[in-house]
Order: sequence, then structure tokens, then C-alpha cells
Amino acid sequence: MKTVYRNMIAEPHAKQIYHQFFEILLANTTDGAATLFHCTAGKDRTGMAAVFFMTALGVDAKTIKTDYLLTNTIAAPHIDARLNELKAQHATPDTLANLRSLLSVHADYLATALDQVKQESGNLNNYLHEGLQLTDHDLNELRQIYLTA
Repeated sequence: MKTVYRNMIAEPHAKQIYHQFFEILLANTTDGAATLFHCTAGKDRTGMAAVFFMTALGVDAKTIKTDYLLTNTIAAPHIDARLNELKAQHATPDTLANLRSLLSVHADYLATALDQVKQESGNLNNYLHEGLQLTDHDLNELRQIYLTA
């Protein structure tokens, strides 16, 4: 999973997709309109999209990490149900542990992504500019769209 998170930061295709995500967010100019974003499990790619988006809006790092880890609380019933199904099928403890890791988020996954950001750009704000090719105008526009009532 750490490799996955490193790649979500470093891979050119991932950067292109996250840039497209921001293009969609920037195109949302209708009052009261919303944008729903998710992926298959709704935690890894979506989690990083939320990290990038909240950073662009100026949310502090502690709140971003708390929000990212909230996924485990929200997903707990689904994770527990899936693990119980596998226990009933006599899955090995290693299989159960691996599945729990796959279905959950972990602070070290986020830390791995942030370490890769630091290596590439120094910090998340620089990464938004350098890695995802967002301009100051884009960031101001996002704040205008999503932070004004």
C-alpha cells in the first residue's frame, strides 16, 4: 500500500488525473451545485484527492489527517462484515490481516504520500503548483467557489 501511495504522488498519469479532478472542481460555478468524487473503495485515490482539495482550500494539516483517518470509523461496519464473512470461510489470520490493511487507511500510508510530496516539491502547496500544475488563480478560484456562502 505504501508503494501505491508513493505512486499516487509520483506517477505522471496520477498527476494528470488529479489535475483533471481540479478542472472539474473549477468548472463547478453554479450556485448550490456540488461535486461528488469517489473511487472503487473510496479511500486511497479519493483520500488523496480530498487531501489535495483541502490543502488547496487552506485547511490545516491536522484537520486533513483527522479527516483522512475518519475513513476507518465510517468504513468499520463494512470492513467488519467482510472480515466476518472470511472468518466463516476459515480464512487464515494472515489473509484477514492483509484484507484489513487493504480495506483501511493508515497514518503511515498518508505519511508515505507526504514524504513523496516533500521529495518532489517540498510541501503540499508547492506540489499543487508543480506536480498538479495549478496556478495561484486556480487556487483562489477554488476558494471563491467552495468557501464563500
